[in-house]
Amino acid sequence: LVDVTFQAMAREAPVEPSEELRIYVPGRYVQQSDDGGQAFVWVADRTSGVARRQQVEAGRAGPDGMTEILKGLNPSSRLITTGLEDLEDGTPIEVTGEGPEV
Repeated sequence: LVDVTFQAMAREAPVEPSEELRIYVPGRYVQQSDDGGQAFVWVADRTSGVARRQQVEAGRAGPDGMTEILKGLNPSSRLITTGLEDLEDGTPIEVTGEGPEV
Protein backbone atom coordinates (compact mmCIF):
# COMPACT_ATOMS: atom_id res chain seq x y z
CA LEU A 1 0.00 0.00 0.00
CA VAL A 2 1.04 3.59 -0.58
CA ASP A 3 0.29 6.45 1.80
CA VAL A 4 -1.39 9.35 0.03
CA THR A 5 -2.07 12.96 0.97
CA PHE A 6 -4.72 15.21 -0.59
CA GLN A 7 -4.30 18.93 -1.14
CA ALA A 8 -6.95 21.50 -1.98
CA MET A 9 -6.65 25.19 -2.79
CA ALA A 10 -7.63 27.56 0.00
CA ARG A 11 -10.68 29.67 -0.79
CA GLU A 12 -10.84 33.28 0.30
CA ALA A 13 -14.48 33.73 -0.67
CA PRO A 14 -17.30 31.64 -2.11
CA VAL A 15 -17.20 31.21 -5.88
CA GLU A 16 -19.96 33.04 -7.71
CA PRO A 17 -21.91 30.92 -10.24
CA SER A 18 -20.94 33.37 -12.99
CA GLU A 19 -17.20 32.94 -12.34
CA GLU A 20 -15.23 30.50 -14.46
CA LEU A 21 -13.91 27.60 -12.42
CA ARG A 22 -10.16 27.13 -12.65
CA ILE A 23 -8.18 24.29 -11.15
CA TYR A 24 -4.58 24.75 -10.03
CA VAL A 25 -2.22 22.13 -8.63
CA PRO A 26 1.36 22.39 -7.38
CA GLY A 27 3.47 22.03 -10.51
CA ARG A 28 5.72 19.41 -8.93
CA TYR A 29 2.84 16.92 -9.11
CA VAL A 30 2.25 17.36 -12.86
CA GLN A 31 4.38 14.69 -14.52
CA GLN A 32 5.23 13.88 -18.12
CA SER A 33 4.99 10.44 -19.70
CA ASP A 34 8.33 8.71 -20.36
CA ASP A 35 8.22 9.71 -24.02
CA GLY A 36 7.82 13.37 -23.02
CA GLY A 37 4.28 13.48 -24.36
CA GLN A 38 1.14 13.53 -22.25
CA ALA A 39 1.05 15.30 -18.89
CA PHE A 40 -0.55 13.42 -16.01
CA VAL A 41 -1.18 13.47 -12.27
CA TRP A 42 -1.96 10.68 -9.81
CA VAL A 43 -5.44 10.71 -8.30
CA ALA A 44 -7.09 8.53 -5.68
CA ASP A 45 -10.01 6.42 -6.89
CA ARG A 46 -11.83 6.41 -3.58
CA THR A 47 -14.43 3.88 -4.76
CA SER A 48 -11.87 1.22 -5.68
CA GLY A 49 -9.15 2.24 -3.22
CA VAL A 50 -6.51 2.47 -5.94
CA ALA A 51 -4.29 5.07 -7.59
CA ARG A 52 -5.22 6.20 -11.09
CA ARG A 53 -2.95 7.88 -13.61
CA GLN A 54 -5.06 10.79 -14.86
CA GLN A 55 -4.08 12.47 -18.11
CA VAL A 56 -4.39 16.25 -17.94
CA GLU A 57 -3.91 19.23 -20.17
CA ALA A 58 -1.64 21.59 -18.26
CA GLY A 59 -1.84 25.32 -18.78
CA ARG A 60 0.42 28.07 -17.56
CA ALA A 61 2.67 27.70 -14.57
CA GLY A 62 2.52 30.66 -12.23
CA PRO A 63 5.34 32.24 -10.25
CA ASP A 64 3.85 30.67 -7.11
CA GLY A 65 4.63 27.17 -8.42
CA MET A 66 1.01 26.37 -9.22
CA THR A 67 0.04 24.98 -12.65
CA GLU A 68 -3.39 25.53 -14.15
CA ILE A 69 -5.12 22.33 -15.26
CA LEU A 70 -7.24 23.02 -18.33
CA LYS A 71 -8.68 19.50 -18.77
CA GLY A 72 -8.66 16.20 -16.93
CA LEU A 73 -9.48 17.14 -13.32
CA ASN A 74 -12.53 18.42 -11.49
CA PRO A 75 -12.90 20.01 -8.05
CA SER A 76 -13.69 16.65 -6.44
CA SER A 77 -10.51 14.98 -7.79
CA ARG A 78 -8.16 13.93 -5.00
CA LEU A 79 -4.54 14.44 -5.99
CA ILE A 80 -1.98 12.01 -4.58
CA THR A 81 1.05 13.93 -3.33
CA THR A 82 3.24 11.34 -1.59
CA GLY A 83 4.69 8.02 -2.68
CA LEU A 84 4.51 8.96 -6.37
CA GLU A 85 7.67 7.06 -7.31
CA ASP A 86 6.07 3.74 -6.32
CA LEU A 87 2.76 4.19 -8.14
CA GLU A 88 1.39 2.35 -11.14
CA ASP A 89 -2.15 2.62 -12.44
CA GLY A 90 -4.28 0.46 -10.14
CA THR A 91 -1.85 0.38 -7.19
CA PRO A 92 -3.84 -0.23 -3.99
CA ILE A 93 -3.71 2.83 -1.72
CA GLU A 94 -4.77 3.73 1.77
CA VAL A 95 -5.74 7.32 2.41
CA THR A 96 -4.07 8.35 5.65
CA GLY A 97 -5.38 11.91 5.82
CA GLU A 98 -5.73 15.09 3.89
CA GLY A 99 -2.83 17.50 3.65
CA PRO A 100 -2.96 21.24 4.21
CA GLU A 101 -4.82 23.41 1.74
CA VAL A 102 -2.62 25.12 -0.83
